[in-house]
Amino acid sequence: MALIQCSECNGQVSDQAAVCPHCGAPVFIGTQAQDKQLPGTQSSSSDSRGSVRKGGGHVLAWIVGIIVAIPVIFVAGVYVHNKAIGPVGWAQDNTEKALKRMMKDPDSMVVRSSYVVQKTDDSGDQLIYVCGIVDGKNSFGGYAGGSRFASKSTYSKRFETFDTQSVHMEDAAQQRAAKQVGMLSGFDKVYWNDWCVDSEHPAVIPSKDD
Repeated sequence: MALIQCSECNGQVSDQAAVCPHCGAPVFIGTQAQDKQLPGTQSSSSDSRGSVRKGGGHVLAWIVGIIVAIPVIFVAGVYVHNKAIGPVGWAQDNTEKALKRMMKDPDSMVVRSSYVVQKTDDSGDQLIYVCGIVDGKNSFGGYAGGSRFASKSTYSKRFETFDTQSVHMEDAAQQRAAKQVGMLSGFDKVYWNDWCVDSEHPAVIPSKDD
């Protein structure tokens, strides 16, 4: 242990002391202050480490919150969307998805026109038929002019259930063959004339090509 001179009051101070006992100034050896911690005090490095830990905790909490919030927001968005479009919108969405699976080039699919026919069956369930013309690129990369389609969906208000039972698209070759002999095609008889007829859309009648 040696005595040094305080830089503030010029008093004699031990080189082991943290502060001058005469004036309370920090004790310097050369150009560095004594790295000593007085009883009951906390070093600045500890404070900074604690701040980092606390800050890191806040960041982690934010990250966890965002991860939890994303699926919640997605589910809420889907719920709001479904409520907004209702059973008719559900039927249209399901029909378009099914038609895309039938296309040679799904990304090129275009619904040229469509309309909805709604009926109620004997049990009170809502029958929703979506009918129209859909087109898509063929193997040569061109549009063929479109084909008719028809879908059937059912919404039960009693059980709050919805289902799209079937989606059908006419076969162009069968349509041509039926027209050549003046008959209705299977698509016309089974689907179109049963599902797609209302006051604004009359049934298809047999006609023969000249």
